[in-house]
Amino acid sequence: AVDEDGNPVVNNIQMEENEGITSNIDGTEDQVAPLNFTAATELFVTCQSKLSMHQLTHEHLSFRQYWIFTIPIAILTMISGIMAFLASSEMFSANTNTIFSAIVGSLAAVGGFFQSLSGSCKYGERATMHLSASEDLKALCDNLELLQT
Repeated sequence: AVDEDGNPVVNNIQMEENEGITSNIDGTEDQVAPLNFTAATELFVTCQSKLSMHQLTHEHLSFRQYWIFTIPIAILTMISGIMAFLASSEMFSANTNTIFSAIVGSLAAVGGFFQSLSGSCKYGERATMHLSASEDLKALCDNLELLQT
């Protein structure tokens, strides 16, 4: 079937004369080659490579977030909380309680520094973005695998 201008119509979708041509930002046009078995295989191999890279990067950044920031901040918070209770108790002398209070303040400052550093490095957010990219690549690899069969 064709429309009034002679352009083919497939499933009620009008096909333009320049179908298969893409426009670039700079105004130039590129021809789009059909996806044959060889091109699909090459794309599948590239997709698998990028998938592995994003999965490894996700694991690496998650590891860094957990062991460099999450665990140390939790330990510092726990220790400063315990020491704050000890500083407020009457088990120790006033001088010891003053030392405990100074240590609690110092630990809180170090914990705050680690939290701001964690927010600056954004390992957790970056790990999540790589996980999302790997999930998208996995779906693309699955589709390419179906095309190859």
